[in-house]
Amino acid sequence: AAVAAGVLLIILAAVLATLFPNIVDAIVDHEVALRDGGRSFGWWQSPPAEPKMRVFIYNVTNADEFLNNGDKPILQELGPYVYIQKWDKTDIKFNDNGTVTYHVRKRYVFSE
Repeated sequence: AAVAAGVLLIILAAVLATLFPNIVDAIVDHEVALRDGGRSFGWWQSPPAEPKMRVFIYNVTNADEFLNNGDKPILQELGPYVYIQKWDKTDIKFNDNGTVTYHVRKRYVFSE
């Protein structure tokens, strides 16, 4: 009985080892593949992540002395000026050869 159970487990393991990659590929293709109207299409077209960009500007307060006399510049830090980056894809075309053609539009919206 133990030998029969062992043989059965070996056969079951061999069948699962053969089928498992195909099952995983089918699930991934169904859930993640980029299709118009598919589950991941909206996130791909307009990603929900909105990175922040912090910009600092340095003002030379003694510009005349720096330019004319060679003095060391005295810098005044301005900022941070914060921009939210928003981007989406437009003019999306699903080609017959399985590729996708699109344009990326990036916008920076002043936040702070």
